[in-house]
Formats: sequence, structure tokens, C-alpha cells
Amino acid sequence: MMNNAKDYLQTMRNCTFITSGSFGEGLVMRGSDLDVMYVCKFAEVCEDKNMCFKPNITYFVMEAEDSQPCFVRLRLRYFTGRFFFASFLEEIGGSYYLSNARLKEQMTDLRCPNIHCPCLSDTHDTMDIALCFRNQIPNGHELTSRIYKEQSCSHIDIRKLLFSPIAYVAYHAQMKTFDYEKAIHVILSFESSKIKYLYLHFMSKFCCISDQFLPFKFISDNKSTYNEYSSRLSSLLQNTHHDAVSGWLMLASFFYGTKQYYIALGILQYSLSKCSSEKLYHGMDVSYTQHKLLNMKLLKNMSFAQLCKFMLVNVLDLISLRPREIPDEGEGIYNIPPVVYSHFLRFLCHYHLKNTSKYLDSINDLQTTIEEHYFTGNSYETYVSYNTLGLTFELSGDKKSAKRAYKQALKFKPRNRVGW
Repeated sequence: MMNNAKDYLQTMRNCTFITSGSFGEGLVMRGSDLDVMYVCKFAEVCEDKNMCFKPNITYFVMEAEDSQPCFVRLRLRYFTGRFFFASFLEEIGGSYYLSNARLKEQMTDLRCPNIHCPCLSDTHDTMDIALCFRNQIPNGHELTSRIYKEQSCSHIDIRKLLFSPIAYVAYHAQMKTFDYEKAIHVILSFESSKIKYLYLHFMSKFCCISDQFLPFKFISDNKSTYNEYSSRLSSLLQNTHHDAVSGWLMLASFFYGTKQYYIALGILQYSLSKCSSEKLYHGMDVSYTQHKLLNMKLLKNMSFAQLCKFMLVNVLDLISLRPREIPDEGEGIYNIPPVVYSHFLRFLCHYHLKNTSKYLDSINDLQTTIEEHYFTGNSYETYVSYNTLGLTFELSGDKKSAKRAYKQALKFKPRNRVGW
């Protein structure tokens, strides 16, 4: 149930997440890796020659001729709008085919840098990711109707039963008129505390991607602006429940954006105190101390949501709460390691407060954090970290050090951030 909820709530506009393998079936075995399927929504494999093509969808046709057993080739048949796969095609006999090797090669500089057969794996071989396409089966609706004629408990619509309340939250969280109070009442109506905490955990994550966080000019004597400010502040406070730190850092970003630097500094100090060595972070090895801590009876009795809030530190996904000093590279979301961002935001606060000695201390703390790879999980995060360090040097007037930091960042720059 937890895997289904996680996959459903992580699904994005262009990609569906499916936890597969033994873990997806609820079997947790020692030494087993995590298998995840990324089902692409803007590409489909079709078999019906008379089907109607949808706009902004790329269509491929399967060809089994001249292929090894259990393998097929995907030939480009139709596309409109933005073409995502332009650099992943190769021409054979006047037709264009999707190159599996090219596609995986462009995706290996991210969180999963290794190619493992048809999948991408992380450096520790603990997770395999497979990019998948949907296949439009002819007369698929007849197959579906035939399945649901069977009266069996195995065919209960679990999705409808479990996700109907959270579907309200998932859909309306993207709207400016999202009624958080109503969503909370819906979630609290559950009798099961486990389901309740699970939904509250993911609702906290929803708050960080809501369109309500669009930037605005804070005017203290404007009533409508003050109401908008209070509403966003309330939503950000709800965003502090899905891990130990990221929600607080977004709150600090909000106060920095409204030029309340001392409040932001207080929150940043609190956030840094929670980024201690026993916390879990993606891409980092689990230490002996963490193993021992996780085996404590107190933590074993915690629910999934409680454990995440106490032990987990997430990478920060900044959308419109990104500080204005960070240049926009056109990707919308800005991913940055939490401790790196904490020191960077402290630097910005002291910089605007003209506390020269303190912002120089923040630069030293930032540099030490990056060099020691503290809460830095992969090469892309290292790339972002050195770029951030270069920006701090540049703002402080040290052009020579800024140039060195930017040059160091290029060593970790991914070739192409495809699919993430």
C-alpha cells in the first residue's frame, strides 16, 4: 500500500513512477536493490495502423524483424510539437529508430551514473531505473471490461478506495484556489493513523510545489498583500513535516525574499543544527552509527512518516523561492544540497546586512562543506555546489576565486539533464 501511495503521489505530468521488483511486491530482502520504472507519458508504442494520434505525443512502432529474440526495434512513426527524442535517433534504411544506447548515455551523469543492462544504476548498485513506454494495445478496452466482469476481492478498485481523497489534494494543490483547510479535513477523516500520517507526509510535500509560492512584492501596508503573505507563510509551515530540514530551508528562503534577514538567519541556524551526521541523505553510505540508530526500538516503532521527519534530509527543490541572485538556467526547479544552500543563504543575509566578517565566515563554511562532500550525494550536486561557491566569491568581489570555483564546477557538469 505504501509503494502504491508513493508512486501515485510522485507521478508527474510527463512521467509515471512504478516501484517494481521484489520491493514493489512488498518483499524486503537483505541485499536486494530497488527497481523503479519511469513510464514516459509523452511517447507511446502503437500497433493499430488506423489509430488517432494525440498532439504532443511521439509514436513508435515495434519491429521484430532482424532483431534478437525477446528484443524489438522502435521505429519513429509520428510526432507533433516539441520533439524530445531528436538526439536519440539513428537512421537505418531511410527510417529513424530510437537508439537505446544514446538515450542511456545522455542520462548517466545524474543520480544513476552506471549502465546496468537495460537500466541505469547508482554508484552503489542499490537502485535500478528503467525508462519505459506505454503500448497502445488494440481493443484494449475490451480486455479491460472482460477483467472487471470477474467478481473477486482481487479486483477491488484499490486506487479509487485509497486515493480518492488525496486525488483532491493532488489536483487542487496546483491551483491558486487550493483549499488547504478542506484538504486537511479530508485527510483527518481517516480512522487509520498509519494512512493518516502517510497522507499528511505527502501533503507536506505538495505544499512545496504549489503555485501559491509565486514571487510577489511584499508591501506591509497593503491588506491584500498581507493576506497573501499570511496564506503562503501558513502553507510553508505545513511543508515542514516530510523530512528534517528542507521545509525549514524553504521557509528561510521565503523570509529572505521578503527581506526579513534576521528571521531567515534564525531559521537557518536551526536547520543547520538538524543536519547532523546521523541523518540519512540519498547517495550517501549508511554509517555504523546510522545502522545502530535505526535498530533502536524507538525508531523501529515509528511510522514511515515519523521516521522521515526525524531521520531524513532531502535535497532542496527550489522553484519560485529561489533567491534572485541565482541565475535562471531555464529549468524552473533548482536542486541544491541542503547544507550548501544553508551556508549560501546565510552568506546572502549577512551580505545584505553588510556584516562583512560574518559573510566571509559563511564563505569559509560553504567551501569546507563542499570540499568534505558533506551531505552531497552525486556529481550533479557537486556541480551545483561549486557554482554556488563561485557565485558567493563573485558577489563578495573576489573574481579570481570565483573563476577557480566555476572552473572546478565544469569537471562535474552533466552532459544533459534528460528526464529529471
